[in-house]
This record gives sequence, C-alpha cells and structure tokens, in this order.
Amino acid sequence: MVRRTNVLRLTLSISAAAAAAYLAVLYLMRPSADAVITAASLMAFLPLLYSFVFSMSTIGFERLWISFAVDQYAYIRYRMLARAALMAISLAPLAAAYAASYFAYPPAAYLVPALICAVLTTPQTSWIFAAAAEMPQVLSLPAAPPRLNVKYLLLSLAALLIIAIYMVPYGLAVAAYWAHLGPLARAAFWSSTAEVAASTAFFYLTLFSKAGRSLWSSFVNRLSELGYV
Repeated sequence: MVRRTNVLRLTLSISAAAAAAYLAVLYLMRPSADAVITAASLMAFLPLLYSFVFSMSTIGFERLWISFAVDQYAYIRYRMLARAALMAISLAPLAAAYAASYFAYPPAAYLVPALICAVLTTPQTSWIFAAAAEMPQVLSLPAAPPRLNVKYLLLSLAALLIIAIYMVPYGLAVAAYWAHLGPLARAAFWSSTAEVAASTAFFYLTLFSKAGRSLWSSFVNRLSELGYV
C-alpha cells in the first residue's frame, strides 16, 4: 500500500515548531549573541535550501503530453503560482517569528525579505536548474540515477550562492547592530529593498511577459531533448 504524505502539512508543522522554539529560546533563555546569530541564520538558510532542492525534484514527475499539450505557458504560470503560494504558507511561521523577534534581536527582521525573495524566485529557478542539470523523468521503468558531474556541481554552487545573496542584508544588519555602524544599517535597508524589487521583477518577467513565454518554451524543448514524454 502506498502512503501519501501531505507535504504542506508536514513542512508547515516543522516550520511552526521551529519558529516557536526560536522565540522561546530568544525571549526566555536569553542566549549569547553568537548563538542567536547562528540559530537565526540556520533557520532561514536550511528551509530555503530544502525548498530549492525539493522543488527541483518535482520536475521529474511532470508529463509533457498531459501538462504541456495545450497552453504550456499558462500551465507553468499556474504551477509556479501554486508553488509560490505553498512555499509562502510553509515559511509564514518563520517570517512571523523573525518579525516578532525584532524587539530582542532587530537584525532578524531582515530575514523576512530574504524569505519573500525566495518565494518569488525559487519555483522558477529550481525548475530551470533541474532542466539544466538534466534531471531525469520519473517513470515506472528502471532508470539509472542521475550522475554527478561538473555541471551539476556548478548549479548546486549557484543555488547556494542565490540563497546566500538573499541573506546579505541580514549579514549587513548583524554587523551594523553589533558594531553600531549607521552606514551598514543603511546598506542593509537599501540592499534588502533592491533584492525584493529585483525578485518581484523576476517573478513578473518569468510568469507574465513575452520573455517568460520564450523562456518556458525553451524549457519545454529542453525537457523533450532529455526524453521527457
């Protein structure tokens, strides 16, 4: 018997538990500065990394002849919107925890824009990376596991770099908070604003523009070349 797992319920439960634990430790135990910085950073980085990897893996379950047969751009748009919504719901407890921890640890508020940027870009970039990495389609037939190569390694490093870039404003805010440097605080604010604006533009261009239609047309052609049916 095949047991189905409700991924949204699972990830939301984990996210809520982690958020509650983070706030409890921060406000009740008063940990050291190093512990707070480490905990906040890992609680943002690891979920974003997991979301990217999980989203990449889902491409293997697509069926071109069903999903992309009529209007492939419309299908991809609705697919990406649904994934962005699910990701936003899953990360909402963490975002609320970071916002609530502002009074005890102000830099944590800059992790909220990082989560927003990830929600706006991860569904699209993860599928594009999956196609570039030549991730095989999941079929009922026996298949060889994907091979690790230089391309796969470079794409993995690129994914890590993207997540790290999302967290740059937080790093600047941490440095400004502990060193009491006004210029770094302003840099954190403006870099965060720029990242959210760029992510919003990316979201629009990939899902609601002619450039996006061309991008996903090439994407579907690439899947066909990889043997997707």
